[in-house]
Amino acid sequence: MSLLISIISGFKTRMERKITVTSQELVKPSSLNLNHLPCHHLSFLDQLAPPIFMPFLFFYHNKTNLSTNERSDQIKSSLSEILNLFYPLAGRIRNSGDVVLCNDMGVSFVEAKADFNMSQILENPNSNELNKLHPFEFHEVSDVLLTVQLTFFQCGGLALGIGLSHKLCDALSGLIFIKSWADLARGDTGIVTPSFDLAKMFPPCDIENLNMATGITKENIVTKRFVFLKSSVESLRERFSGNKEIQATRVEALSVFIWSRFMASTNQDDKTGKIYTMIHPVNLRRQADPVIPDNMFGNIMRFSVTIPKMTINEDDEA
Repeated sequence: MSLLISIISGFKTRMERKITVTSQELVKPSSLNLNHLPCHHLSFLDQLAPPIFMPFLFFYHNKTNLSTNERSDQIKSSLSEILNLFYPLAGRIRNSGDVVLCNDMGVSFVEAKADFNMSQILENPNSNELNKLHPFEFHEVSDVLLTVQLTFFQCGGLALGIGLSHKLCDALSGLIFIKSWADLARGDTGIVTPSFDLAKMFPPCDIENLNMATGITKENIVTKRFVFLKSSVESLRERFSGNKEIQATRVEALSVFIWSRFMASTNQDDKTGKIYTMIHPVNLRRQADPVIPDNMFGNIMRFSVTIPKMTINEDDEA
């Protein structure tokens, strides 16, 4: 009975947590009418990207004496400044989906407040709760290319939720933008100057009849979170590298391990003809000849699809 009461109490506490939007606005580049191109043409690789928001979420403890309004103003001011460099993010994608109008209309900036402490959401992360720290559902991409939500917790900490349109860039380009924004906010030098010439390398094609939203679904999706210690990952790397001269990467080692555990829990004698695949995103920057520089902004990645064997070795046992 005590266990049941504990579960019900925990469920009730989680359901009572609220995040309330306090303001919404558009943050525009600080220097309007800069001498930048009026349009940004998407590359062929951009055209193949799914129309979704890529979510990034950062948590910060309150280590300053600034008020909530001062911290918010500082974040908005630095965002406005960095948009001068990453100007397509402040534009709007055209209905045809192959051109971004660099009209400096601004990015969506939402402020919110949570009626609980930051530790309550970090101790046992729940994807449904984390999604509330973003202003839009990830599949709700319209013509806006960048969304930001700033959420303040009762403890004084804050969460910065960033959504970048996958039509414009991949995760690495997104992280370069975020790092440049952080560097500017701290007053650091050496901020990366992005290049928006990817369409010259991969010219767009006529894909009018190709719907990249096909397959996007919200139904029957289960999210699991697995945490591996650094020492455990290094042990797996040694284990799966064997006597090879080149050591397995962390991604390779974890992929093999998770696949072996998946197959161990699956009926290996299944005669239904099901096919299981593993999909890994691959950074094409290092695969190209010559190498594509990291400051090239866009979708410079493709997916590698593998159909591993349906049996496991004794050596793979955990």
